[in-house]
Amino acid sequence: VVNIDWVAINETRSNLISRRGDICNLPLPDVSVDLVYSHQVLPYMDTDKPARVLEEGIRVLKPGGSAVIDLTDSYYITESFLQNIEKKVEGLVLAKEKSYGGVFLVIVKSPVDPEIIKLSAKVSNAKLVA
Repeated sequence: VVNIDWVAINETRSNLISRRGDICNLPLPDVSVDLVYSHQVLPYMDTDKPARVLEEGIRVLKPGGSAVIDLTDSYYITESFLQNIEKKVEGLVLAKEKSYGGVFLVIVKSPVDPEIIKLSAKVSNAKLVA
């Protein structure tokens, strides 16, 4: 597990590596991780930054890897924003509203595992964000 945070202290413990870094320029090689997770970071960034952060997440994902981006709200998640991300990932992008408000994105880089598609169908009773 690698934690990248603007205020992290560079350290390694057991299976956790914590590195100070900028999520717009991740200090990780291309196609090097299986899962990218972000929790309520993007809503606190300038409006031009979320797309850059997602591009970086896609860059470091291995084929078949997934990103789960947990957002506080969806003010910049538009249909064109989602289409632009889908073009970059050449995979699957799902935007789901949380039952208590806000939204999360699930991004799966091609090739998409059929089991992921089945799982997304099971949770699709949540509304897609337009």
